[in-house]
Amino acid sequence: MDTIKKELEKRDRVSDKEQKKESKKKKRRAAHPDTSENLDQPEEQGAAAPVPKTTETVTEGAGVEFGSKTQ
Repeated sequence: MDTIKKELEKRDRVSDKEQKKESKKKKRRAAHPDTSENLDQPEEQGAAAPVPKTTETVTEGAGVEFGSKTQ
């Protein structure tokens, strides 16, 4: 009878540990709202903003900018 009781107590302790781990995971997710689970899907976010092109500049000497190559 004692062995059965001990086994049940052991299972309860293991179950409690697992529940604590799960609650910690949930708290971490709540603390970090940018996790992938909380992000909207791309179709729900709308169109992406266009990325502006950077212009290449020629620099010489001490980093003085002389103008754009595209002009």
